[in-house]
Amino acid sequence: MKWLILILIIFKSSNLLANDPSIILGDTSPDEWQDQYKVVPEKGYKIQGASVAWANFSLLRQEFPYLAHLSNEEIIQWILDEFAYLSESQLHLYGLRYLDVNLDYEQQKDMFKHGSYGRAAILRSSKGGMIETKGSGSSNMSNSLYRQILNTLEKFDDVSKLKSFLDSLSIRDHSDGLMSFGEAIAELTRQQAAQKLMEINGSHSPQSQMQTNESLFIIHMPGTLLRNKENASLAIYGRQSHPYRSGKMGYESFLSIFKDEHGGGQTTVSRSLIDFGGVEIVDGRLNHNFNGLNGGSFKNAQESKPWSWGHEVAKSYIDGDIGSVYRHLNEMIGPISHEWNQLEIAKKHREYEKPVPFKMDNTNNKENLVAQILERINSTEDPRIWYWSFKTLAEVKYENLIELVEKYHNHENPQIRESVLKSLQIYWNPKAIGIIEKLILDSSPNVSKVAMEIWYNEKIQSNMLIEILPILV
Repeated sequence: MKWLILILIIFKSSNLLANDPSIILGDTSPDEWQDQYKVVPEKGYKIQGASVAWANFSLLRQEFPYLAHLSNEEIIQWILDEFAYLSESQLHLYGLRYLDVNLDYEQQKDMFKHGSYGRAAILRSSKGGMIETKGSGSSNMSNSLYRQILNTLEKFDDVSKLKSFLDSLSIRDHSDGLMSFGEAIAELTRQQAAQKLMEINGSHSPQSQMQTNESLFIIHMPGTLLRNKENASLAIYGRQSHPYRSGKMGYESFLSIFKDEHGGGQTTVSRSLIDFGGVEIVDGRLNHNFNGLNGGSFKNAQESKPWSWGHEVAKSYIDGDIGSVYRHLNEMIGPISHEWNQLEIAKKHREYEKPVPFKMDNTNNKENLVAQILERINSTEDPRIWYWSFKTLAEVKYENLIELVEKYHNHENPQIRESVLKSLQIYWNPKAIGIIEKLILDSSPNVSKVAMEIWYNEKIQSNMLIEILPILV
């Protein structure tokens, strides 16, 4: 076994990052994101005066267990502290595409962007885990950004040409790096409607169940968007990070729920449906709320009810009605609320609508903490919950952790195997050496990599180089 392990360490060291969606989950380092997904960091600056217009508190508490004990107000502050950032590249479009956004240049954060990202970015919480933000600024890799700047400079000496060009910019889609507040609300309502309909349909036919990248929050960003020759308010839309939920693509069920003639039913690497900006909900239970302003289908998303109503609600929020987005969402999906509330997943969401009765860092009541963590991992297949649960168990030095590792190290989900394995990096048990050597041969490159790191580190720390040196010689 030892010679095989050593060969694998040498052989796999140049190929540790294969096409594994877990690469941007959990506590993976930014260097690995860049290697695998060609994601590059860009500086972001803190937005001043931002507020959270809507948050999915239940889902946030489930996906980020360190939020589980926090109040809604504390989670709102966490959202603003971690995700209210605008990209540095967006500053080049100030005065061209937007005005009146105030930034704190002393507070900076890395925003990770892919070459295909226009106005989206992945931001990592300082406590771990990631969220994708939409409307948080252009990318420094954007060709559209540079074209706009160059064209402006070329016409700068001719006032009439410059004015005409700026007018044409204001009606150009997907080029300003930002998102209007009403647009974010419209996307929220479409995504939530689609997800809940999928869950209802999936409860009757599990083989056709699908998933979306779900909405997590909307941040209102004070400022003015220069779009369509009129001023609009700004927002940042937060959703689950790419790639995340592995949706089972049931194409027939997809068509019965919504059509996406503009976006073509976009999916993530893990095949979850994403981006509901131009979607029309066609399911008969909700179509009336999501079709065109004239009661029929629409050719342009801006001619739809969600878009029009979303902008009206945005104005209400700015005028002081801070509960307007929550009420609007409830009204939009009202016709299916009763049916959805009967589902098990709805009951689970209700459990997390308020803070759970323990703190993840509370070691004074270790027995209660462990009991609730064990209940949590037995009720979900969410890799993030498993990661933070096993991490917490290791940090409080749960004495039976090795039994859990033995039980779950061969879980069918490689992300969960990796989460289980990483707990041994925090709280090592010599009894795990056999599991480590087994997982070095794991089919998942990430799991194999973590196993090799643990094996190597434990040999070094235990002064057991004598087992390795003869093989090297």
